Amino acid sequence: MKKCLITLAIMINCQADISVVGNGAVSAAPDLSKLTFKVITKEADAKKSQEKNTKKMNKVIEDLKSKFSLETQDLKTTHYSLNPRYQYLQNQPPKLIGMEVVNEMTITIDELGKIPDIINFLSAKEVSEIGSIQFQIKDKSALEKEALRHAFKDAKEKAEVLAKQAKLSINNVKAISENVSTYQGPTPLRMEAKMMARPTIESGDITVNANISVTFKTD
Repeated sequence: MKKCLITLAIMINCQADISVVGNGAVSAAPDLSKLTFKVITKEADAKKSQEKNTKKMNKVIEDLKSKFSLETQDLKTTHYSLNPRYQYLQNQPPKLIGMEVVNEMTITIDELGKIPDIINFLSAKEVSEIGSIQFQIKDKSALEKEALRHAFKDAKEKAEVLAKQAKLSINNVKAISENVSTYQGPTPLRMEAKMMARPTIESGDITVNANISVTFKTD
């Protein structure tokens, strides 16, 4: 009886994927700012405190519009609270001594050169506190796209380095995901509203960061 040996040759084509993370960043000067200020009033009862606060705030708003050509949409109430005020004495229950109204307004300023003058103006008015400044970019879409282009270029270059070491060549993109964020260092400006000298304000740059995760097919 003869025995036959049959050999089957099977070719398996294995393709490896290469996954990398790319980073890109673009910086630009801001073209918009937001400045907050507060009017705080304290009176014996809620009605008097609210009336006094409304009168003061309305006067500040009217003068801001007149002096700096601001529109109604440039001014927005961002916080309003009415709180009781108590006196605390040893071995006695808290005693109600009045009411406090805190009215916070945010000004949107698109002419950044006006900021020091607006701060000086507010400090001369019946404003209790001037808050921090936030700088922004009106339209970030162009910066975000540019940052993403840099991030993809970075990812592709990394993938090519890895592929070369593995004696492969990258082909099409198999999967991709992205994340974009904006960063600007803080610009603190919290102070009591009593100033004499014109403040110096440095806006700095705003940085848009993009990072993407890309998986490339290889040959």
